[in-house]
Amino acid sequence: MLNTIFKSYSLVKKDILFLICAQFCLNLINTSFILIFNIYLAKQGMSDALIADITSYRFLGILCCAFPLGLYIKGKALRPFFFYAGCGMPVIAFFTLYAAYHQYTSMLQITSFLMGVFFSCMQIIVLPFIVRNTKSGQQPEAIALHHATFSFSMVVCSLLIFIFGNIPYVNEQTILTAFSLMGFLSLYFVVRINKNEYIPQNEDKKKNTTDWAVVFTALFPRIIIAVGAGLTIPYMNLFFYSVHGMDYDAFSLLNFVTASFVGMAVVYVPQMKKNYGLHASIVSTQSAAIVVLVALASTDVFHFPFALYVALLCFVVRQPLMNMAGPMTAFLTMEYVGEKNQEITSALASATWSGSWFLSGKVFKYLRTYDLGYGYIFLITAVLYICGAIGYHILIVNFEKRSLPQLTTST
Repeated sequence: MLNTIFKSYSLVKKDILFLICAQFCLNLINTSFILIFNIYLAKQGMSDALIADITSYRFLGILCCAFPLGLYIKGKALRPFFFYAGCGMPVIAFFTLYAAYHQYTSMLQITSFLMGVFFSCMQIIVLPFIVRNTKSGQQPEAIALHHATFSFSMVVCSLLIFIFGNIPYVNEQTILTAFSLMGFLSLYFVVRINKNEYIPQNEDKKKNTTDWAVVFTALFPRIIIAVGAGLTIPYMNLFFYSVHGMDYDAFSLLNFVTASFVGMAVVYVPQMKKNYGLHASIVSTQSAAIVVLVALASTDVFHFPFALYVALLCFVVRQPLMNMAGPMTAFLTMEYVGEKNQEITSALASATWSGSWFLSGKVFKYLRTYDLGYGYIFLITAVLYICGAIGYHILIVNFEKRSLPQLTTST
């Protein structure tokens, strides 16, 4: 089986691999901020509600940028946007750390917003670039690598944060500054991407009109899951810090273990799709993750003696199960909407995800202001995940019904 998996990934084009490496470098900034920036702000004396408010501005930046960017890139070269991201994200990260050190709240809101804008220049553009420049038979593997970069960067960040966190005089700001510098390495790989990328020509305007109903049908389950995820994922570090007393170095070690499993699961999922189909690789894995999330929530709701150990186990198990569906939901969405709708769908996917997280951030701030426990917030997430999984089940059924006549005709 391993030989089959390695062989399938060896066929991915060099340009895609260079792009994945560039994305990995920028994700070092992204994941390091996800891991320890909230804890850093908490140690600076900021409340959970204020931290949630600052975090939400990043998702607002992606939301505001995504839709116009999706309309603009149709029929245009995508490579230049990787340069914008490679230059902009590290610079804005430095300004964010400066604002955090001096506790300039307004500046933190602005830099968080701009971080979202520059992150869009990489995150939104990657998927259309892969779909444009990869043969259909290699797309699941290329998309899986795109999703796996987050996990691989999480592995590297988590391990390095744990190591640096135990060195005297090294604190969160020092570590985040180092990872921000590493982000500039993305430019080394961007310049190696072939300038002669494939750019689809939109000659017939009527033929290339966006099918909005199809696009929103494909994105609806993602929106529901995004709202739930936005209530939980950005604040998981605060959950372990506030409820279970886990500091950033221990939480980073936990993420190192978890992200390693996530990376392996994401790389394996294209093979899982080939062997067992879309239902197994999306709906079944999401359903199992929901059960584990409920168990994680119970560690705060019931406060039993061994709650920390249950929380640790649930965290390690839940993330691979939920994240391994990501590449296949992206593949399903791109296939469902068709070639002419793919750029705008990718942009809207990021916009709706970030918009939902922005909304969720405001809801989280409201709930925490009234001291609603993390466990109850996680249970709200579980309900939304159930609705999203049902949505993907319906989408897969409709997609397979629509694909069946095409397969019959081709044979």
